[in-house]
Amino acid sequence: DDKCEDFMYLSPSVPFTQLPSTAFREAFEFIIATEGFRGRTPTLHVLRGVLHYVRKSRDQSPGRYVIVLVTDGMPEHCSDNSISSVVTLVAEAAADEIPTYVIGINNPPCGPKTLDDLNEIAVGGDTENAFLIDTGDPEKTANDFNDVVESIRDLAVSCTIVIPEMPPGKQFDKRAVEVVYKLRDTEKTLVYDGDCQQDSDNTWRYDDVAQPTKIVLCEKTCDLVKSDPETTLELVFLCEPVILL
Repeated sequence: DDKCEDFMYLSPSVPFTQLPSTAFREAFEFIIATEGFRGRTPTLHVLRGVLHYVRKSRDQSPGRYVIVLVTDGMPEHCSDNSISSVVTLVAEAAADEIPTYVIGINNPPCGPKTLDDLNEIAVGGDTENAFLIDTGDPEKTANDFNDVVESIRDLAVSCTIVIPEMPPGKQFDKRAVEVVYKLRDTEKTLVYDGDCQQDSDNTWRYDDVAQPTKIVLCEKTCDLVKSDPETTLELVFLCEPVILL
């Protein structure tokens, strides 16, 4: 059965696409109309294919990537397609800094009565718990789904940047760092504010000024970064100090 082969899911029906887009509706309509796609839930193989695609994309375009698993049922059919196998896979992905969020569509017409076990996948994927959405009222289901997607977007966009290891022969100087905010044609250097006391969307601090391991955006700056998914942050390590600590 091809549904149980990873290669079936290496190339998505819809590649990474900026929202809003009609491409997803068109893909769903095709799936609904195609009998061969209906039935059973080869979750393990789908996730293996998706993870391969995400890692390949990250290699080509470095950045923050997450997986969102939307399902109306538990893994079934195919060999070794179990909750424990899926949990192991998403835990490996989380260790590789690719967390997995889970949206369970609860009580579909022919599905299971509960999707609580999907929480195990979310925990394995380092996202704490699954989001469960009820059906029965199409408008409410659509609104709930949109709300969950927005919640995941807020959770997935990190306001911390891990300070990378320095190349051989180089030593990290916490006073010689710039954080640059970029959005389309806009680029600006953020200001260091050790206590995040400034009322500004242009500031950052260290997690621990004595032994910093992360750059942390101050609250308003974090809100600004989360407001547009095209925002990028760049760390610049300078030759001379620019920060007074």
